[in-house]
Amino acid sequence: MEGLFTTEQGAPLAILGQPDMDRRRLDNPLVVPRALSFLTYQSWKAEVKGLDSFPPQNWPDSVPLVYYSYHIMVGLGTIFLVVLASRRSACGAARSTVRAHCSGC
Repeated sequence: MEGLFTTEQGAPLAILGQPDMDRRRLDNPLVVPRALSFLTYQSWKAEVKGLDSFPPQNWPDSVPLVYYSYHIMVGLGTIFLVVLASRRSACGAARSTVRAHCSGC
C-alpha cells in the first residue's frame, strides 16, 4: 500500500510518511514525483487510483498497519540485496586473490 489517499495523475511514490486517517493524507511525506505512476503503468502521467476511489468498507481494517508493514518489507528487502551484493563482491575479490597465490603452485 502506497498511502495514496486521492486519485492522481502523475502520482508520487511515498518513501516515508505517516498516514493521517482523520485528514486522509500522509504527514511529512518524502516522495519521488510521478514515480508511482511510472512503476504502475510505465507512464509518468498515468492516473493512479487512490483510496478515495473505493468505498471505505473495502479499505483495509488498519490502513496505517498495512502502510508501515509494506514499507518495512520493502526496506528489509533492500537491505538484504545490499548485503548480498557486498558479500558477493567481497567473495569475488577473495577468490581472485586465492587464484593468484595458487597459480604458482
